[in-house]
Amino acid sequence: MNAPRHSVLAYRRSRNLGDAMQTYALARLLPEYSSAIYRDRAGLDETAAPLVVNGWLGLNPGRKKYPATFAGVFIGADDEDNIHWLSELSATVIGARDPFTQQRLESAGLPAKMIGCATLTLPRYLGDRRGILHIDDGTPNCLTQDIPVDMSWEKQWELAELRIKQLSRAALVSTGRLHISLPCLALGTPVICQPRGYQLAERFSLLSALGVPTGEAVWKDPAPLAQEYIQFLEDALRVPIRPLPEPRFPVL
Repeated sequence: MNAPRHSVLAYRRSRNLGDAMQTYALARLLPEYSSAIYRDRAGLDETAAPLVVNGWLGLNPGRKKYPATFAGVFIGADDEDNIHWLSELSATVIGARDPFTQQRLESAGLPAKMIGCATLTLPRYLGDRRGILHIDDGTPNCLTQDIPVDMSWEKQWELAELRIKQLSRAALVSTGRLHISLPCLALGTPVICQPRGYQLAERFSLLSALGVPTGEAVWKDPAPLAQEYIQFLEDALRVPIRPLPEPRFPVL
């Protein structure tokens, strides 16, 4: 077997299946196959293959020593360790996931471009659709993105793949989760997104940029922004992107 061409994020002590779904979508775009490094060690440990980072950067403490390509990242309002990582060790212009992150980075004097999320590049599903899925929308017995904190990376990957298949085959999805809403847009599944009370508005700024209203059943074609994401990766990695039907599991 050839050596992996890139490294991507894996997760431990994550409580949110959406993290694994983002890595699943990114791994589908990378040439050959990928190894993985835990998010709480990203930038602290050297990887055998160049690291491509997406999603929330996390709260892993310590000064980062190793560079990465940042492709669709989210950064909060007060995250100085990661600002240092982005400013001194970014391999390219920073690909911001959403308008809030782009503005946050530009205010720190960093070059950034909004490219959206890797989950927007999932392929549109053209098969039959049935039923309404309720996922973390407050209805009784709804499905949830919450996962046990000790769930293995292998199990997270398995569930992420299953969840994406569930979303693709639904006639309608009702949710309070960003990383249910974004895959639905890519898959062509109508979605009602009603962020839960504790969710920060800045995390959902990408939905606003895409013209997705709150609390209404909608499907907006994200293809133009998805193409921006793919083009960013091509330019940053200097390789042609040929999305895979199914990504290979990124081993630790």
